[in-house]
Amino acid sequence: MKTIYYFTLLLTLMSCFSDNPNQVKESESKIYDSPSTANLERLLKKDSSLIYLNGEVHRVQINDSIKLMYLKYLNEFKGVRYIILEGDHGLAYSFNQFLEKDSLTEQSRLNYPFLHQVCLYNRSLQKDHKVRFIGLDIALGYWNTARGLEKLTKKYQWSSTKEELVFEGLVQTAADHCNNWLANGYNEDDRKKMSDALNLLVSHLKTESVFYNETLAQKLGDEFFDLKMMIKALDDYFKSGWGTKPPGQDQEIIAFREKAMIENMNLFHHELNSKYFGQMGSNHVSKDTVFLLRNYAQDEYNSWNDGHSLARVLNSDHAFQGKVYSTVYAYYRSISHQYQRRPDEIGVFAPSILKKSEEDTLRALAKTNQTVFDLKGNLLPRLNKSYDALVLIQNSGYSTPEDSLWYRN
Repeated sequence: MKTIYYFTLLLTLMSCFSDNPNQVKESESKIYDSPSTANLERLLKKDSSLIYLNGEVHRVQINDSIKLMYLKYLNEFKGVRYIILEGDHGLAYSFNQFLEKDSLTEQSRLNYPFLHQVCLYNRSLQKDHKVRFIGLDIALGYWNTARGLEKLTKKYQWSSTKEELVFEGLVQTAADHCNNWLANGYNEDDRKKMSDALNLLVSHLKTESVFYNETLAQKLGDEFFDLKMMIKALDDYFKSGWGTKPPGQDQEIIAFREKAMIENMNLFHHELNSKYFGQMGSNHVSKDTVFLLRNYAQDEYNSWNDGHSLARVLNSDHAFQGKVYSTVYAYYRSISHQYQRRPDEIGVFAPSILKKSEEDTLRALAKTNQTVFDLKGNLLPRLNKSYDALVLIQNSGYSTPEDSLWYRN
């Protein structure tokens, strides 16, 4: 009888110490049926991060809805006041002008549905709780910077000195080329003229450092910081060589871009001293290894960089040390417009960060098509150093293609 007892006890102890990463008990894992406010409060109640980063595959239909749920919770319960864009600060500045006016044109509502939802949400908030946008990226969409600069300069009078008139003229020249480019169907000649005009503006301000750092700073007041971040985004873009270097140097360019985003986040925090939430490509938000994405069609993986991601560096250095909370989205049979290669190609599934065995495990535990998993336990040992949580998104359609809409702010 004792032999049977000890044998049973031994089996129980062996099962408790099993290191099989796919052997998961739902009772041991924190799993939530949606990223609702109530569920996020259960997940994040004890968390005290300064920056919350969610990693997506772009242009999946449900992404913005999940982003809005996170924003509302983080604003109300965690004091988040700034939304990070994976875009340059010229675009963020233009978005903030819409928020200040509390009105969007019908076309803007169609082009930027998330911005429209943020406008509506801001109406319900007290002034000191309203949210604004910041843009971390280099000026990959420098047309956004051209229009952001135009919006800023038109708020001021520029007739007192020759230096001011030259500055205003350079901004307006770039904006005119941008408007021509939009009106003429994005032709190459207007694009190059716009790029050259913006490059000339950056070079001019470097030469006229006293005018830039003293005269403009005094004239623009708080908005001088917006100008400075727009000019830096342009300068970083031209330094990066984006679109001009051979394919073999892609990693070098990507690393430059990531370093610039890290610098910008620290500059924003030094100026704003607040809390932040951003949803961007999943490679930016890993706090450890940057995992490759599995292509469903070929069941292969594509690479990105050497792991020096925005979240990883911020979480180990500077003001955000240990204060970065990272959530990654994993997709199952969810369509992404980003991976459409031809106009007639539809139904391309978003790649997944999960291995097939991990995907099977989570799908068996999933309660809905947007299930949230806390990764701080042993649910997914391969991922839990890189991400604090994971949202499994299943059966989502694709969002409206942004290729033409992104330009029109």
